[in-house]
Amino acid sequence: MTRLTSQMSWMSGEVLAQADTAGAGQAAGNAAAAAGDGAAAVADGAAAVANGAAAVADMARDPNLLIPNDGSFWLPGEASVGAGNVDWLFHALVWLSIVCFVGITIAVVYFTVKYRARPGHKPQPSAHHNDVVETIWTVIPALICVALFVGGWRGYVDLSTPPKHALEVQVTARKWSWEFVHPNGVKDSVLHVPAGRSVRLVMKSEDVIHSFFVPDFRIKKDVVPRRYTQVWFKAEQPTITPDQEIGDLPTDEQVKVAFVGDKANKTKIASQQGRRLFCTEYCGRDHSMMKTRVVVHNPGGYDRYLAFKQEEQDQMPPLERGQDVYARLCFACHTVDGSARVGPSFAGVFGTERTFVDGTSVIMDENYIRESLVNPQGQVVQGYPPSMPSFQGQLSEKEIDGVITYIKSLK
Repeated sequence: MTRLTSQMSWMSGEVLAQADTAGAGQAAGNAAAAAGDGAAAVADGAAAVANGAAAVADMARDPNLLIPNDGSFWLPGEASVGAGNVDWLFHALVWLSIVCFVGITIAVVYFTVKYRARPGHKPQPSAHHNDVVETIWTVIPALICVALFVGGWRGYVDLSTPPKHALEVQVTARKWSWEFVHPNGVKDSVLHVPAGRSVRLVMKSEDVIHSFFVPDFRIKKDVVPRRYTQVWFKAEQPTITPDQEIGDLPTDEQVKVAFVGDKANKTKIASQQGRRLFCTEYCGRDHSMMKTRVVVHNPGGYDRYLAFKQEEQDQMPPLERGQDVYARLCFACHTVDGSARVGPSFAGVFGTERTFVDGTSVIMDENYIRESLVNPQGQVVQGYPPSMPSFQGQLSEKEIDGVITYIKSLK
């Protein structure tokens, strides 16, 4: 806005200079053009804000930011300490099935041809009992089943028992997005973790049953409303190179503010590659869009990421904070371009009348937006389902103020 004001001041000075030489009529025309350019710049600025939030939301789901699949025909590459046990059991079942299928098929074809009915041959007598054969086909399959059970049971116990002192990240699933809260309070729509350290995810759902699935880690766990579930993993290999990591925060406060506000640093974090993460339990219309990625940091990179994001969230002006909340929580159901999704669009709605399903109406103002965030079922807009969850206790006062400021900016 300061830049825009300076630009308009310069244009006004230019207009006055022309008025001295070309007359007041020409100056008035130039002033009108300058005012029009200024209004267009304001509109472009609002559009840039909206597009910026949408771009942040889309980057969390950008397939170009996923690690290429380096696995086999059957499975993606192993990327966690427990993946090898899962793969061993999977391949054992596959090859056992292949051997049994091929063996039984060959035996059926052979006996069908050898003992087929044809002229000059009489039916052969069949054995009714053979202790050796019956023992073999009972004991060997039983031993195979026990081995498979033990392998599956040990894998289940390992995946269900996180190590002590594992890093704990809170996960919230909602239609149709993920939110990850780190130990220092940093919130993100992309999961960031350190390489070589066990990570325990404590998960909950705010609406329906979802399912957390990272194929490269071989972990999958249902996320259920009104209860907590957990899963853990330990990623060994970073998904980014050291030069893609964010640098250390400067100690000087002024330099720190400039460092955190630098768009290049923000873009560096937003464009870090990761492994695909998605919901694998059908949860409604945009189930296929409920996906993000897991970024695995090099040694020290995770701590620098947390420090940067915490400083960034502390420094955010209300408008940017609102953008951040929209990108994390709102983009799946609300657009900023005027089109409708599950919920109404945010574009140009501030100050307009909202009509509810009970026939009452109210002007959309700051109080309406706050009430919609903490008690959305109390004022459901006509034409839309009552599917929005409550964010009471999950959004801070600063975040609520940011959402209000962001919606007001979308003219």
